[in-house]
Amino acid sequence: MIMQEKFERSEKKMVDNLEQENSNEEKSNLEEKLREAREAGDEEKVREYTEELSKIGTAKFGGDSSTSKLSVEKRLLEDKLSKILPQVKEANLLAEALERDIAFDVKLVKELPDWMGKTVSKDLQKAKTVAQILVNNKENNSHYIWSEDKLFERLELIKEIANNFFDTGEKPEWDPETDPFLDVPEPELIGQGYLQMKMLAYLFANEAKMKLLSSAARVTGELKAGFTPTDATGKNEPEEAPDDPSELEGKPIYFKLQIKEVTLNNKYKDVFCEYKLPFPTEVFTTEHIAGPTTNPKFNYEHFHSYDAADRELLDFLSESAISIKAYGYSVKPEKAGKKYPEKIESKDPKNKKEAILEKVNKEESEQSKEVVVADEKSCTLCFNY
Repeated sequence: MIMQEKFERSEKKMVDNLEQENSNEEKSNLEEKLREAREAGDEEKVREYTEELSKIGTAKFGGDSSTSKLSVEKRLLEDKLSKILPQVKEANLLAEALERDIAFDVKLVKELPDWMGKTVSKDLQKAKTVAQILVNNKENNSHYIWSEDKLFERLELIKEIANNFFDTGEKPEWDPETDPFLDVPEPELIGQGYLQMKMLAYLFANEAKMKLLSSAARVTGELKAGFTPTDATGKNEPEEAPDDPSELEGKPIYFKLQIKEVTLNNKYKDVFCEYKLPFPTEVFTTEHIAGPTTNPKFNYEHFHSYDAADRELLDFLSESAISIKAYGYSVKPEKAGKKYPEKIESKDPKNKKEAILEKVNKEESEQSKEVVVADEKSCTLCFNY
């Protein structure tokens, strides 16, 4: 009996060791594939191999799928930042060398969904974190957001201009039509609030005041909006309210959605709101309030109709909240970054080029990506680089 137990323990240990060896080999293979995918710039493969590696770690150390997913998103974000941060640094240095009063910065933001489920707080926590490139153009007092691809494309054009300047010493003549530093300013997402639709499933009106959350999950103001069920004319109340939403299946639903006003923490101009409704998905927009103002009054009202409510629509109304987004242009735009590149003192273009290359190479070698949580409640993240 004792010999049998020893044999079973020995056999189990051999099996465990073999599984560990196979796991290590699989991990090494995946890490090699991940490295090749990164070098090739294949983001789809990068995500696939990162997810596989995360599954191996979850299986080995325990954990649920949600933890694994968060780990994957974190790794993918870190991978993206490792490419973006040196490019942003180089763009800042070239702007300084070309004597442009323009600064670039990176900011992490939450991609808040257009619709929320019953558990709004959990949905907010699950919101994907993405990196944005902020461009602060102090020459014309504007700022805009670039994607990663746009940054890389514009940086190549900036490099061409800078190299010509370094080689010839001739300052470039900037044409607004082709200037790679310039872009058309886009309205800023001031914040978005969520309007619960459950009362509409019972044909009851709902008016609410909602906090506006920015993409950094900061409260930027308050929104007053709601809806009123109507008949087919849009002028009268519906004939009868159901005891249960299922009673509306196959029947028409008519309502007016109202956006009355927004109260903002800061002044904005050209302010407007927009929202989406499903089945089919369609975007609706209020008028633009010129401003500058902290209290744009829209008094917006739009009639909506669904000819025959099906189960999918009724479930949506019973369980969801729609996002109402406020956009505008900041009257006093925030600075893109707290840290700006050190000035290149040399007036010799060739010396400037050497100084820039030295700084960029140093930055790439250090890859200092320290992430500091500035405020746990606001979910704002800053970078030291």
